[in-house]
Amino acid sequence: MDKNLIQRTVSGIVYVAVIILCSTPLGAQLLNSIAPGLIKQQYLFYGLMSLLLMVGTWECVKIMKFGNGYEKWVVYPLVIFIFYIFSKRYFNHDFFFDFRLSEILALALIGIAVVTLFKFPSELYFDSGKLIFTVIYVALPFSFALGLPKFSSYSDAFSLEILFLFVLIWSSDTFAYLVGKFFGKHKMAPKISPKKTWEGY
Repeated sequence: MDKNLIQRTVSGIVYVAVIILCSTPLGAQLLNSIAPGLIKQQYLFYGLMSLLLMVGTWECVKIMKFGNGYEKWVVYPLVIFIFYIFSKRYFNHDFFFDFRLSEILALALIGIAVVTLFKFPSELYFDSGKLIFTVIYVALPFSFALGLPKFSSYSDAFSLEILFLFVLIWSSDTFAYLVGKFFGKHKMAPKISPKKTWEGY
């Protein structure tokens, strides 16, 4: 059996357990059964999103191979600042009341990042392009993810949209990996992910 497949399977099992505990009421129920009143589910979810944001930023910076300029030192403060702005809305239940122009612009920026990745990949050879791409591609999706679950500050209610989203991503990613591994021939974005193919997509 392929060693890479075994490693992915074991890490996937641990990952699934952490996701289930942090994105469903089970995590808070388990911890509160050990120490009553210890934590609310929204804090577990926020911790999970914060961890995934930092790991995603680190991985993107590593993949982008920044030069010796200031850009690689600005990535983390910008990502944290954007996440902080959305975090205030998360804890104040402000995602459900209105849709702001800043959110429309942020969604447009995500679209621009995707277009840049596929249509203008030469922009990613410059550190300024890498900086903009990393901040948009990592910070905004995780920040918007804070608006997905519905929860109450007064009860243990926590909706399951995030779990369903992860199941969808896992299914898609697993089948993309398997199809790309066995049938992939045409490279998709060699600068970002050398082994990713259009067939796997």
